[in-house]
Amino acid sequence: MKRQAVLPVLTGIAYFGLFLYLSVYDLPFSGYLTAREIRALVISGARIGPLPAFFIPAWCLRALYPDKSGSILIRLTEAGLCIACGWTLVDFESWILSEILLTAGTSLLFYGLLSILPLPQLTERRKRLLWLGIVITAGSFFTVQLMKCLWGRPRFVAILQEGATFREWFQIAGFALRRDFYRSFPSGHTVSASAIFFITFLPDLFEDLPQKPWIYWTASFLFTFLVALSRIMAGMHFITDVMAGFGVYMIWYLALVIRFQIRENEGAAGGNK
Repeated sequence: MKRQAVLPVLTGIAYFGLFLYLSVYDLPFSGYLTAREIRALVISGARIGPLPAFFIPAWCLRALYPDKSGSILIRLTEAGLCIACGWTLVDFESWILSEILLTAGTSLLFYGLLSILPLPQLTERRKRLLWLGIVITAGSFFTVQLMKCLWGRPRFVAILQEGATFREWFQIAGFALRRDFYRSFPSGHTVSASAIFFITFLPDLFEDLPQKPWIYWTASFLFTFLVALSRIMAGMHFITDVMAGFGVYMIWYLALVIRFQIRENEGAAGGNK
């Protein structure tokens, strides 16, 4: 096994052990936190939590294809991701004119941010890092959406409001498109919030930023933890849901980053021969 993979594998084993231990407290812990809901945190988690999964790929595309160097498809994809940001932030649920206008306004705001945020000077290495950000975010997001349909696990609120039967995380219902109340495992908000870990690439993209990895890792963990906590408080998820969502993202992140580092080391070794 490559040395770069040893620590992540050991960490993954420890994380899965913690996951199994905490799964025993799925139901009581969800009831405990839901009863102590912090409304501001719940609303913030629901609105802001998914934003990294949409805005980060949009920024990566703008960095890869600045100005008009990209195709119309690239520009449309950026616009679509910004609309998703606006939709999430407003929590668009009906065709009320005020919601439509507010969603349009916030979408334009996010699209405007793409034009004013700094972009890195592109090198081949930085292009690969930007593509890593896109692939990790998209791959983990769609993996979780597929798992939701496969698992069909009732949310905590479904148990409270509809009398649904609590199901352990390992009880798979079988693939089907289900109502949102039965799409608890894994947490989509948590995997979307985890996309914030892209900021750990920023010191490699911008030389002027502080070259202190712990700053970016700490900020990413804190943001993801608060979003995950808010989803349990809202009664939308159990502990295992949010841990699984984060775990899916980190599997994509670590697997691709390790592969990236191995290729870089092999390239450097080949260049020194």
